[in-house]
Amino acid sequence: MLKLTKKQKNSLKKIAKKYKLNFIVLFGSQAQGFVHSGSDFDFAYSSQAPLSYQKEFDFIKELVHIFQNPEIDLINLKDASPLLAKEVAFKGKLLVEIVPHSFAYFQMYAYKMFNEIKSLLILKDKFIVKNL
Repeated sequence: MLKLTKKQKNSLKKIAKKYKLNFIVLFGSQAQGFVHSGSDFDFAYSSQAPLSYQKEFDFIKELVHIFQNPEIDLINLKDASPLLAKEVAFKGKLLVEIVPHSFAYFQMYAYKMFNEIKSLLILKDKFIVKNL
């Protein structure tokens, strides 16, 4: 599991404030401790206002600099599917939270959205098994 240095944590706080983010989360192999030589960094964020493509690209460049790794994936949680949102909400590692309780609110939202589609996923799985 990734352990942030004080310098990395401070840099992330500055970035979050610069881009008016609610929070930044690390998810995937780096957050769960399943790191291997080809592991990338998967980050998700929630913003107070939409980021332009240029600002999101600049954000990625800053993450590359902080973590000294060009393999950065960045997800805007407003665009995340219910399955991805659930993954980030419950298996991700909160790195920075600028707006108090915003991550907890996101977790509640992700849980609700996943529960709304859960029965559809079960039906889909049954359909696939039946038609194999």
